[in-house]
Amino acid sequence: MTFLLQMIPLPILLLLLLRPLLQPLQLLKLLLLLLLPLLLLLRLLFCVKEGKK
Repeated sequence: MTFLLQMIPLPILLLLLLRPLLQPLQLLKLLLLLLLPLLLLLRLLFCVKEGKK
């Protein structure tokens, strides 16, 4: 069980804990705010990979 918890990223864990306090729309906004930097980072990494080829 603790292993599964360790596998879950902290932001998602925080979201699950905060979910009852948040309205669905706020939850969506929070998710977007968390995912946006991740997506940008992935894109940056992908661009760097493509640039090396």
